[in-house]
Amino acid sequence: MTTLYKNKKMLCIFLLPAVLLVALLIFLPVILNVYYSMFKWTAYSKSMEFVGLKYFQKLFADEKVWHALLNNAKYAVISIVFQVGLALIIAHLLNNFANRRFASMTRVIIFIPAVVSLTAIGLLWVIAYNPSIGFVNPVLEKIGLGAIAHDWLGDSKTAMWSVIMVSQWQYIGEMVMLYTV
Repeated sequence: MTTLYKNKKMLCIFLLPAVLLVALLIFLPVILNVYYSMFKWTAYSKSMEFVGLKYFQKLFADEKVWHALLNNAKYAVISIVFQVGLALIIAHLLNNFANRRFASMTRVIIFIPAVVSLTAIGLLWVIAYNPSIGFVNPVLEKIGLGAIAHDWLGDSKTAMWSVIMVSQWQYIGEMVMLYTV
């Protein structure tokens, strides 16, 4: 046997547990969800009535679903553009212009939001955006932008942008670390 054949065999042996886990924990639930979505049933019923693609037709006929899909696409595109673009700029500045003594500390500070739990981040920013107890509106008033202070998450025009801003704040540090390595 050649060493190339032995290496491929060992590679397959080492990859097998990971492939099995992905198949069991990701692919199997997706396939079962598609299968179960074609039946009318509950977890407590003993019979399942086949309805085919009826639920999918009903789903895609709803305007709210299309609006939600558009919001998700908007969020994804804006997040990718800002996270990649801004992270590349920050990484370039850190690599080329940052004071070498403070560069590692700056990287740590930028990375901190990426390691904080999503629940804590959500709670922090819900309170920060709150018009009565949050710090966003008072800060805007202090710097002379009090005219734009309002209920950021309660206004449909600014809610999406507020959530996107929090997401960027949390994950740009992770992207910066990837680009500075």
